Amino acid sequence: MTASFSDKTARLWRLDTGLEPAILGQEKSAVSIAASPRGPELAVVLQNNTVALWKDLAGKDAVLLQGHEGKVHRAIFNPDGKSLVTLAKDKAPRLWSAASAKLSAILSGHEDDVTNAAFSPDSKMIATVSDDKTARLWSAASGKTLAVLRGHEYEVHTAVFSPDSSRIVTLSHDHSARIWDTADGKQSVILPLPEDFVNEVAFTRDGNHGKGFEATRRYGEGGRGHRFLPSSLILPFACST
Repeated sequence: MTASFSDKTARLWRLDTGLEPAILGQEKSAVSIAASPRGPELAVVLQNNTVALWKDLAGKDAVLLQGHEGKVHRAIFNPDGKSLVTLAKDKAPRLWSAASAKLSAILSGHEDDVTNAAFSPDSKMIATVSDDKTARLWSAASGKTLAVLRGHEYEVHTAVFSPDSSRIVTLSHDHSARIWDTADGKQSVILPLPEDFVNEVAFTRDGNHGKGFEATRRYGEGGRGHRFLPSSLILPFACST
C-alpha cells in the first residue's frame, strides 16, 4: 500500500506485516501516485511538473521524468508494466519506458488539455480524452495516432476499453456515451444519458450483460441513483449506485 504526504515523502506499507513503512523522500510534495501492476516501479507525480519514477524501493534515488510544459497531474502504467503515460496541462501526454525511464513518444494532436487516459487490457493501445471534445487512440508501442474519435459536443472526460480491447466507450459533458470500434475508430452506438452528471463507466463481464456496460450517476451533492435505459438499445445501459 502506498500514500503520499505533504512532508515531501511517499510511504509504502506491507499489508501482511504492518511494519513501519519504507519512506521515499522527494524534492516536492506529491500530487498523485501510480504503482506498476507487474514490477516494483512506483511513479510519484510531484508539484514541480515532474514525475519521480522509483525503480528500487529499497531507498535508492528516483529517476525524474521531465519535459512537460505544464502541471503534471497523473501517471498511468500499462497493464504489462513496460511503459507509462503521464498527463499534464500542456495538451501533450508523454509515453515513457518503465525499464529505462526514457521518453518513448510525445502524444501530440489534442488542441486542449488532456484530462484522462487509459491503456487497453491487451496493452497495445492508449486512449486519451480531452477538453477539445475528442478522444484519441494511440499505439502503446510507438505512440503513433491510430484514430481520432470525433462526435461529442462538449468535453470528453472518461474513456474505458472493453475487456477484449475491441471497443471503447467515452463519456462527455454533452450527456452522451458513445461506443467506438478500436479497429477502425468508427462510432457504433450513441447512448443518451440522464441530465445528471455521469462520471464512471465500466463494461460488465457477466453473461447477462456481457455486451453492455454500467455507469455511476451523481445527483446534486453526492447523491446517487439507479436507472436502466430501455432494453431495446443495442447495448444495455445502467446507472448504478
